[in-house]
Formats: sequence, structure tokens, C-alpha cells
Amino acid sequence: MDLRRVWTAAAGIAAVAATAVAASAAPLPLSDPMCPRAVPRLAAFNEAAQSNDISRIAAAARSAADIYEQCAADARAQTGRFLSVEPYVNYETTREAQFRVVEARALIANGDLAGGLRAMRDARRLADYVATWQPESMSWDSTNHSTMQNDPVIRFSDASGVQHSMSFASHVPDHDGSRYQTAALEIRAAADQLLGRIQALHLPTK
Repeated sequence: MDLRRVWTAAAGIAAVAATAVAASAAPLPLSDPMCPRAVPRLAAFNEAAQSNDISRIAAAARSAADIYEQCAADARAQTGRFLSVEPYVNYETTREAQFRVVEARALIANGDLAGGLRAMRDARRLADYVATWQPESMSWDSTNHSTMQNDPVIRFSDASGVQHSMSFASHVPDHDGSRYQTAALEIRAAADQLLGRIQALHLPTK
């Protein structure tokens, strides 16, 4: 194996990731009626983003992702309530995926390719869940897609560092599915793009 080529390629991936971190770590609104416990961690994430400290951004993104994971678990525990899945679980899962992407990019930019890959694969798995989710209840209809007041906006970047901004309520699929399907699809595509680039370079991940 040509180690010089490997490390040159790894440095290139890290540089792209660093650019993407800067774009995806834009300040976020400090309000979340769907998961109020996340607000302090969103504030911590904003502070980390302003510091331009990659390690701090990775830790803050991981912490934010973790709290959305907890909120989703709490919503899942409300058995017998269809709406605990849509919108709550699907929203919180999409938010977790968003922050896993930021965490992954920060880890890769900081030289932790293996950790970054794990986080990015987690993000991809989470986004895929929401992107492919279909309601089990036939009672689901377009009225459940109504815009919620103060719908948060998510921001993330693709593998080239191009930033995307999307309101969760502004993209409703034409068929039954989650109101967050479009956001999840874009997050999944961003994850696939970076994972594919790393796989194509045959970089060592340990």
C-alpha cells in the first residue's frame, strides 16, 4: 500500500470535512417545543460552533444527538399513541441524524476517521428510518401533515461543504409518510456521498 497516497487522500477528506463542519455548525434557534430538554444543548452547540474548536464541536454535536435520542426513546415509550411516532419520534430521529452528521465531520476533520465513520453510519441509519417510514394506521391523512407553529429549521452540509437549510414543515411528501421525509432523504444522501468517497479511496479506518 502506498502510504503517502493514503495519507494524502486522508488529508483531503479531512479538509473537506473541516469545511463542512464550519458550514453545518451554523447557530441554531434556541427553541424546540418537540424536545424542550434539547435547548441547553443547542445553546452549548452554538457556543462550540463559535469557538471554531473542532474537538469541542464534535463533543457538543454528540451531546445534542444524545438528547434527541433520549427524547425519541421517551416518545416510543408512549405505546398505543400513533402520534408518538409521527411527528415526535420521526422529528427527534431526524434531529439526531443531523447532529450525528456534524459529529462525524468534526471527528474526521480532527483525524478520527474510524469514529467519524461510525457516527456517519449512525446518521445514515437514522435518516433512512425516517425516509422509509410508513404509517401503520389507515387513519393517517393529510391533516396530520399540518404545519406546526415554530417548526425548527435544520442546517447541514453535503460532502462538498455546500450548506442546506430546510424547515421541517415546508416539504410534505405527496404520499403517506413522515413530514420529515425530505429532510431525512437529504441527510441520507449527504452521508452516502461522504461514505462513498471514503470507500472509494480504500482508506484504513483503524
